[in-house]
Amino acid sequence: MEDSKKRLWIGSGSGLHLALDREKGVFRKFGSREGFPNELINSILEDDHDNLWVATNEGICRFDPEKGMVTAVYNSSDGLQGNQFSLNAASKSKTGLMAFGGPNGFNLFHPDSLWSNPHMPLLAVSEFYINGAEAGLPSEGIKLSHDQKNLAFEVTALDLSNPSENQFQYYLEGFEKDWCIATTNRRAVYTNLAPGNYSFHLKGSNNDGVWNDTGLVFPITISAPWWATWWFRLLLIAAAAGLIWYFFRQRDAKLRKKQEDSERLIKYLQVQTLQAQINPHFIFNVLGAMQNRILNADAMEANRHLVNLSKLIRRFLDSSVSSAPPGRGMEQNDIPLEQEIELLQLYVEFEMLQKPGKFDYEIIVGEGVNPSSTAIPPMIVQPFVENAIKHGLLYLESGEIGHLEISFSKIADGLVVRIQDDGVGRERAAEINNVPIKYTSRTAHGWYRNEQRF
Repeated sequence: MEDSKKRLWIGSGSGLHLALDREKGVFRKFGSREGFPNELINSILEDDHDNLWVATNEGICRFDPEKGMVTAVYNSSDGLQGNQFSLNAASKSKTGLMAFGGPNGFNLFHPDSLWSNPHMPLLAVSEFYINGAEAGLPSEGIKLSHDQKNLAFEVTALDLSNPSENQFQYYLEGFEKDWCIATTNRRAVYTNLAPGNYSFHLKGSNNDGVWNDTGLVFPITISAPWWATWWFRLLLIAAAAGLIWYFFRQRDAKLRKKQEDSERLIKYLQVQTLQAQINPHFIFNVLGAMQNRILNADAMEANRHLVNLSKLIRRFLDSSVSSAPPGRGMEQNDIPLEQEIELLQLYVEFEMLQKPGKFDYEIIVGEGVNPSSTAIPPMIVQPFVENAIKHGLLYLESGEIGHLEISFSKIADGLVVRIQDDGVGRERAAEINNVPIKYTSRTAHGWYRNEQRF
């Protein structure tokens, strides 16, 4: 239908449509959201005031094209032949009379002769339900507990002209995003609402489509359970942080205790190693050799040996209790390799002093080994050197000169120390002394301590 302003209106099974661009086929739809009780459009007529009268399957609607809304709805309760009308069964006379036909006859009327209800209705919430039970409606908002999450509102429009045709729109802010379509249903139901803040909005119209758009607003607050409150969550976070702190503190305490125990054990084993290595018999023999030098009027040589002996004893003491200097890239209780080499030189020379001409020795530092920066546990090599001398070189036949070689070489992930000699060996030394191997020398005690350290 083309109206007096040359606008093209088309009725279909899905609503009323306005052609915005006829060539491109662009249309705007008007349906239930604009107040139509039914979207099946059977016929359209225009009155002398530019209003459209639209017959549907649920009555005749007066539609205002300027507002884009239905302004009145008439049905069988208003005297129509029925709610349903026939397709294209409509006509308008020259005097403005309109006729709409349906299964039960036709209705003839003039739009200007119809009485219209101009009164905007007052709105109210007549009943309120919580979890299916009726509850009073507070005047200043609704405050509920977390388990009161199923709500229902019975609404009413205070207009009694034709109350069954009063329409309503409502939505729950915080739960829905938009108004529901206009409906005569007076009950709004919401279930399983989460804790939070909501607002129930209501607007309505009378039977002739006069709307109260100011409406009503009811604020609603559903409290969170105690286990979902911010203070309980904060308490959980604090408790979790406390447990984590306690766990790490306990772990650190255990690690510190373990480290302290390891350090005490290392100190103990170092002292035990020192006790095993400072052999009173060895010291007595060295002093006897120096006494011979003095008696033979070789005081200078005796003095040199005395100085070396003091240095040797000092090295033994330093190595047993000292740690690596800071910033040298060494673990605690390690010493530079150069100190270990100096201790070995002093020790071997004193052994040679006691048995002159019995053996010679050589200390070899391989390529890539930096004695000043290479770390090594203190007194770790000396027991093996002593073993090579005591159980090998000192038992060579008279006139034989043995050779002792101590070498240090670099490998990918560490240091290789080799002690080689051409002496008689531990088994032969035990046979000569007629003593079991494990009792052949005090060096066995030092070797045992080294095994514990390893």
